[in-house]
Amino acid sequence: MKNTVEDTLRHVQFLNRHLNTCDLQCMVVVVLLELGISTKRIGFDYMKKGILLMSEDPALLITKGVYPVIGKCYQPPASNFQVEQSIRSAISDAWSQRNCRVWGYYFPDPEDGEPKKPSNAEFISRIARILDLWQCCQKEASYETK
Repeated sequence: MKNTVEDTLRHVQFLNRHLNTCDLQCMVVVVLLELGISTKRIGFDYMKKGILLMSEDPALLITKGVYPVIGKCYQPPASNFQVEQSIRSAISDAWSQRNCRVWGYYFPDPEDGEPKKPSNAEFISRIARILDLWQCCQKEASYETK
């Protein structure tokens, strides 16, 4: 199944209507849960923070910008390696048990072959971009109703 950006936005807006929230943090949690990321893993919290950071500043580099900021949020601070490994492990677990239809909304299958598990950077930046687009659509819709 080949999903377009419009399909993905419609899907996220569908989730949003049922949750009745415009809160970015809430939507990040919903998307991570929908993708099967376990809340029991520290990688869940790291991903949530990483997505929010990338939403604030899309130019951030994952290894030199996102991982260090995430690591400093914890006591004792987590190393870049610990952050990276925790996120990778959470993605791997969710990927191995994925619902292909749901994952297809966020990570469309390539036209030339099998889908491949996204890297940490691909995962975080893709979800951040999708939710940024969702927020823009939300703002646009609120202007139209005024």
